[in-house]
Amino acid sequence: DGNALQLGFLHDDSGNWATGFGVDNVTLRVPGDDDASLTTLDMVAVVEAGVQTVPIIIRNEGAQAISGLTVSFQVDTQSPVQQPLSGLNISPLVSDTLMLTDIWQAGVGEAQLSVEILQVNGKIDPNPQDNRVQRSIGVANQLAPALMLLEHFTQHNCDICADQNPVFNQVVSNNKGEVAVVAYHTFWP
Repeated sequence: DGNALQLGFLHDDSGNWATGFGVDNVTLRVPGDDDASLTTLDMVAVVEAGVQTVPIIIRNEGAQAISGLTVSFQVDTQSPVQQPLSGLNISPLVSDTLMLTDIWQAGVGEAQLSVEILQVNGKIDPNPQDNRVQRSIGVANQLAPALMLLEHFTQHNCDICADQNPVFNQVVSNNKGEVAVVAYHTFWP
C-alpha cells in the first residue's frame, strides 16, 4: 500500500545518560526523494601531518535510498575539491559513515575543514541548510602513541589486594608498550 505511514523517533542525549525523554511538537512531512544531511565531520581533534582520510557521517533524510553523493571538501581558504561517492546504499532514515580518501595533505598548525553535500543521487539536495559541517582540526608533526591507562589501587595490609597483584602484574607484562600504570598506595583497605 503506497499510503502507509512510517513514524520514527530518534533520541540522542549526547552521552549524558538521561533517564528518559519526551516527544513534543511532532511534525509530519513528506520527504523529497533525494535528501541527505551531513551530521558530523567525525575526526579526532588532533591528527598527524600527512595525507588524511576524512570520515563524515551522512543521514538519508529522503524517501529513496542514496546510491551516490557529490561532496565538496575545503581546507581554510584553499579552493574546494569535489569528490564523488558512488556505490552507496543508504536507506531512508539511516546514517552511514563515509570516507573521503586522499583528499587532504595536512600541514602542521590548525586547519578549518569544511565539507558540504552538493548532490544526492545526481540531483541538487532540496534541503541544503543541513548539508554543511565545519570543524577546526589541529595538526602535529608527530603524535605520541595512545596508551591505555590502568589504575592500580593497593594497600600494604590488604590481603584481597595482594591476591590480585599477580594477575594485574601479568596483564601489564603481557601488554608492555600498550599500557601506562598509575599505582595508588592507600591507607585504607
